[in-house]
Amino acid sequence: MLGPEHPATATSLNNLALLHDAQGNYDAARPLYERALDIRERVLGPEHPATATSLNNLAGLHDAQGNYDAARPLYERALAIRERVLGPEHPDTALSLNNLAALLRAQGNYDAARPLYERALAIRERVLGPEHPDTALSLNNLAALLRAQGNYDAARPLYERALAIRERVLGPEHPDTALSLNNLAALLRAQGNYDAARPLYARALAIRERVLGPEHPNTATSLGNLAALHDAQGNYDAARPLYARALAIRERVLGPEHPNTATSLGNLAALHDAQGNYDAARPLYARALAIRERVLGPEHPNTALSLNNLAYLHQTQGNYDAARPLFERALAIREHALGADHPDTAASLNNLAGLYHAQGQYDAARPLLARALAIRERVLGPEHPDTALSLNNLAYLHQTQGNYDAARPLFERALAIREHALGADHPDTAASLNNLAINYYDQDDVQTAEQLMGRALAIFEARLGPDHPDTQGSRRSLAAIQERLRGTSAPPPSDVTALLGAIAAVATGDDAPRQEVTAALAHLEQQGWRLREPVERLWAGERDRDALVTGLDEQDAALIDRVLALIALP
Repeated sequence: MLGPEHPATATSLNNLALLHDAQGNYDAARPLYERALDIRERVLGPEHPATATSLNNLAGLHDAQGNYDAARPLYERALAIRERVLGPEHPDTALSLNNLAALLRAQGNYDAARPLYERALAIRERVLGPEHPDTALSLNNLAALLRAQGNYDAARPLYERALAIRERVLGPEHPDTALSLNNLAALLRAQGNYDAARPLYARALAIRERVLGPEHPNTATSLGNLAALHDAQGNYDAARPLYARALAIRERVLGPEHPNTATSLGNLAALHDAQGNYDAARPLYARALAIRERVLGPEHPNTALSLNNLAYLHQTQGNYDAARPLFERALAIREHALGADHPDTAASLNNLAGLYHAQGQYDAARPLLARALAIRERVLGPEHPDTALSLNNLAYLHQTQGNYDAARPLFERALAIREHALGADHPDTAASLNNLAINYYDQDDVQTAEQLMGRALAIFEARLGPDHPDTQGSRRSLAAIQERLRGTSAPPPSDVTALLGAIAAVATGDDAPRQEVTAALAHLEQQGWRLREPVERLWAGERDRDALVTGLDEQDAALIDRVLALIALP
């Protein structure tokens, strides 16, 4: 009998806690980690390496729950013990440096995380060697940080070197090799290089199915990643069975309440959302939110993500009163858990601003967009793709208000960032070209608009395919621009503010513009737009958003949303 205070008992407690931790059963894991730590501190001493291990494990639990303020001092204490007792060059010291860096990265403190990742890498290269698997792990972690900062060109050689080490040392079929394939594929996907990403995702999936088995959680992760690639390309029929299979694996293996199960629910919901299948999306989003609230807690950043997703669904359906408190709660969680300057806080500010914009509350939207832009410029840098997104959103607000001169330099800067950071052929670059074309069109420079829209369409067709909603929207816009060049008077495809206002005016009792609007809609119908029938139903009194947008593509549905928002204004 060893007794309840024996170090071996602490080891057993720690191992059992690790098992609960891996299953997402954090409430069961915490007291075991805490008891193991207590035994080791009393019996082995507060400076013992095993005590540092317990501190690290308990910190990791808090980290997983988004409780960063509780995790950080534990990570720091573990690091200090290892530096003093094991030395500043010990591999376990490198591990502590890596863990603390990961926490800082999660908090958006990239400048503080980077030197820790770099020091961990340097230790591992010197002590373990440049070909050691732990060196590959450090290369991967530093690459992930650079990727989060939008520095894709610096991240790629690190991911490639990590992959090469793992293939040589561990073998081409090792699970860690699959992880490196997945990470490199994710970088290529972020750059819009879908054709290069697909075989890497597929190879990672094949390795995991063969080595880990078709029911392993990592196999589910690969299925989700490959599905997300299809999703990004608008290939929803290919994505759906992969998302569904990933969800089924996670429910069976990890359980219906595991955080990763919630992730799969959210992914499948987002796919339904993108296809306009809102009745299928809503219960999945709601279930993901419920899991995260119960398992991770109501203040966890992933709970905020679920709130955001559900809010956006309500917004898409024109249910603004239901969306707003969810967006606001997500913002409050992120400000509290991550900080006022975290990139995810900026995303929440952007989302809430988007809701105000959709409601025509431009004065409320503007300061939120400006604050989101300021955060992204400070934290991510002036050349980050998310900074470009904020510039684009602020420009679009100016554009909607007819302030074209203020919008253009913002659109131009967003385009320049995307061309530099993502490449000239990225779909987001095409979106910026599309937006800038609209700006020129609205200021009567139709020839420049045609040139820019033509470039956008070519990129969309090459990267997303001819049937993607973005490709279809760009094709229609180019057709309308060319109609105007030929001398017809079709309303501009995106400066539809006046047209939408006229539609709303008729719907609320002003019959004066009816004839002019009807003629414009008939002309747009010939170009592939499908607004005439839902507009006529609006005029007849229909206000059910789902009924109005049934059968419409994303762009037409968005225009109906804007009309409904105008009708709802006091």
